[in-house]
Amino acid sequence: MKKTTRNVIIATITLLVLSLALWSKLSQWGVAGKNETQKENKETKKAPPPTEIRAKVIEYAVLDDNITATGTLLANEEVSVRSELSGKVTGIFFREGDYVAKGALMVSMQNEDLKARLRKLEYTKQLNEAKEYRQRSLLQKEAISQQEYDIALTELNTINAEIELLGIEIEKTNIKAPFDGIVGFRNVSVGSYLTPSVEIAKLTNTNPIKLQFAVPAKYINVVQNGALVQFQTDNSEQNFQGTVYAIEPKVDEATRTVVIRALCPNPARSLVPGAFAKVNLILNRSDKSLLLPTEAILPELNTNKVFVVRQGKAELVEVTLGKRTESDVEVLKGIQVGDTVITAGILKVRSGAPVKIQSFEK
Repeated sequence: MKKTTRNVIIATITLLVLSLALWSKLSQWGVAGKNETQKENKETKKAPPPTEIRAKVIEYAVLDDNITATGTLLANEEVSVRSELSGKVTGIFFREGDYVAKGALMVSMQNEDLKARLRKLEYTKQLNEAKEYRQRSLLQKEAISQQEYDIALTELNTINAEIELLGIEIEKTNIKAPFDGIVGFRNVSVGSYLTPSVEIAKLTNTNPIKLQFAVPAKYINVVQNGALVQFQTDNSEQNFQGTVYAIEPKVDEATRTVVIRALCPNPARSLVPGAFAKVNLILNRSDKSLLLPTEAILPELNTNKVFVVRQGKAELVEVTLGKRTESDVEVLKGIQVGDTVITAGILKVRSGAPVKIQSFEK
């Protein structure tokens, strides 16, 4: 009985010692973990995560000082092809919509009667040449007066003039293209009687093509010949370019505007007369401007600022602004080429705070 009691006491004491040892060890681990957590919290408070942003590296860009307007495309040359004489059409040598070169035969008219008259005059010319020769020989022998010889010479010269005039009329029966261009719809047929009042067809040259538009009168002394013009039409998203070649020397009294014309190359003939155009007249062009997106600017009272990334942190910099475009603004002072300016995520950024660049804008 006494032996059993002693064994129980020994076991109890051993269990207590082991429990105390385990409790001490767990306490040490708990304190260490708590200290580590506190340390991590302090480090987190000291170094917050960098703010993710988008940025743009400043480079020189092209900035245009321009005027916007609306205009109309005009043919470079356009004519209503007509005959100068009256007569029957004997041949048509073009198709509607064809391109014809300058001098190409378009329509021929009956001219047999004119050619017959020409042959008659040529026979008369031979007779008058012989008469003039005889009269000149007699004059040299003083057999006739100078007046008689002058009459013979005048008759010969008159016949020559009539032959030349008739040759011109015969040439007019062959109607030719006055310049390169596209032929429109024809209004005559072979066998129809043609008069000067009848339009055969329209001939239009569109390369180059003209652009006509108007700007406010205050720009009359600013716009110069040779100024660059950019424009778009309703039927194309392509940007076309031309140059100013003529400026109306007076102001329109009704609209107080000045009419301007520009020439634009049109080798593919994709631009057609009568089309509406949105015009951008460039008055001045600078290829060393510093441009920023409008959303990168932080307007403040009487000033403007931007965030510049330096050594991984955002720095607030005051800037002076210049001209504005639809999406950008010119910076005259405050930044320079090579600076990295924050363009997106600005509202989350604080001066001096670390930032992380997600991407760059072009």
